[in-house]
Amino acid sequence: MKKGHIFKTMTLAAALVILSSGCGMKKSSYVMGVNEENTRNDSKTEEDETYQILEYKSLIEKYVGKTGESYKSYDWMERHDDEYEGEHNKIMPLIYPAKEWLDSEVKLRLPFDPHDIESSGIFDYHGTKQEITGIDERIGTVSYYIPKEIAVKASTGELIDVLWSYGCNVGYIMALRTPMNPILFEYEFNQNVAHSNALEESLRRADFASEYMKKYMAETENMPEYYEGMEDEDISLFMTYMYGCRHTHTLDIFEVVLAQPEAYAQLTDSQRTELVKRVIERFELGEQGKLCISSHEYDSLFFACITGKCYLSGMSAYEPFDKGELEWRIIPYTMGEIQWQDNPWIDAINKMDLTDDERKIWDKYFVSNK
Repeated sequence: MKKGHIFKTMTLAAALVILSSGCGMKKSSYVMGVNEENTRNDSKTEEDETYQILEYKSLIEKYVGKTGESYKSYDWMERHDDEYEGEHNKIMPLIYPAKEWLDSEVKLRLPFDPHDIESSGIFDYHGTKQEITGIDERIGTVSYYIPKEIAVKASTGELIDVLWSYGCNVGYIMALRTPMNPILFEYEFNQNVAHSNALEESLRRADFASEYMKKYMAETENMPEYYEGMEDEDISLFMTYMYGCRHTHTLDIFEVVLAQPEAYAQLTDSQRTELVKRVIERFELGEQGKLCISSHEYDSLFFACITGKCYLSGMSAYEPFDKGELEWRIIPYTMGEIQWQDNPWIDAINKMDLTDDERKIWDKYFVSNK
């Protein structure tokens, strides 16, 4: 069995089927203009409809809400709450009360053990029925939702610890490693924000970069190692492989965050160089097949974001998906193109004192995008 086959089947099949069948982009023409804030607008008139298309400097600017706004995860839960009839099926009442998120020293803490919110299911593993446990997407989103009055007072580091637990235990974040299909990538980043208000609240902060880097550097010291066949040998090793993939993909979201220009602005020159060298070390391990991943090839999402490899561009950034089966999953659809060419990381990395081997890895992404 090919590496990642089971993993991708379990986590991505629904999204891939939906996106590959009937979700096209409509053709149109645009009139260009400049608004009062010196941000480019594209306005289109087609069948008496007018669209304004903005350009964004980052994923954060495009998808993360402003301070004081409702969290996307709360909006997501409200929409899903209305889909289920009967009081026993409602998910909003399952949100843990604010007081349960604080310890005796009024510090943020998980009000539950992740194992306690797992459910069991029967899985066909190599022709035999096996029971496996995991956290349901809805239950995970609700359980990890930090009440707003607590989230806004928590430190950025505390929020990142909650995000780390969410990524490694729920695993919904791992779908980001479907690159490099830009439609899927931006969609999945938006979904990640809409499933974790710890992620969204942390990205509203002016100090998020140093805290994300601190966690990234610590968790890349000893990453779960992959060896050939570990997902095939027995169900316990398969579950170890699955957890390793969650670890890898949670680190991926950290790389995506740190690749944004807002993160660059918050870090010092020495931090930037230290981070880039660690990203390259991780890339080398991934390229050698030593990391648990769900895809057949390793990509650095840090470099891919900086060079725009995984962002929407052209018409695909300017048109919403056609109304249909997928529409409820992308509300609101954010039109506009991220101007990765202006990312200050590009010039900084080009000027860094890298070894020839380190430079070759950066050139795989930068040179091909010139």
